[in-house]
Amino acid sequence: MILLTPVVSFLLAVSFYPIFDTVIGSLHTGYVLEMNPREFVGLENYREIYGSGPLLDHS
Repeated sequence: MILLTPVVSFLLAVSFYPIFDTVIGSLHTGYVLEMNPREFVGLENYREIYGSGPLLDHS
């Protein structure tokens, strides 16, 4: 069981870190390569996406 601990830890880090980073990044504005620090905007990005008509228009 002790021998599995490093493997399980590595797999969890590799699996969940990108998901966590994506969720945190979606709550901020700015680009990764931009020199300015990102600004926290909360759920405003989601309101902008889901509030626009073309995304929800299925025609």
